[in-house]
Amino acid sequence: MDPQRLLISSALLGTFVLCGGIYGVSFSFGVIWRRRSLRAAGYVAFTCQVAVCLIVLAWAPLLAVWKALIAVSCVLYYFVPPITLRYLVRLHETAEPQ
Repeated sequence: MDPQRLLISSALLGTFVLCGGIYGVSFSFGVIWRRRSLRAAGYVAFTCQVAVCLIVLAWAPLLAVWKALIAVSCVLYYFVPPITLRYLVRLHETAEPQ
């Protein structure tokens, strides 16, 4: 792999993770603050993450096992914020008096 391709691949993978973080934060705050615009921004970030994932899968000189890991993680990124948020809400609910 030449240095230029290595740097571009690294930048793409960093962007992939950054988009996932933006999705998680925007989605979570959108649900907590009941802001549809924040949730929409989260979905836009996830869409960008999918686009970056497709570029990495098509262009980056990675072994098939690494490309499979990136593809699977892209799918799982979609489910992490809602599941985590639901868990945290249940964890912090006060117990009902009996």
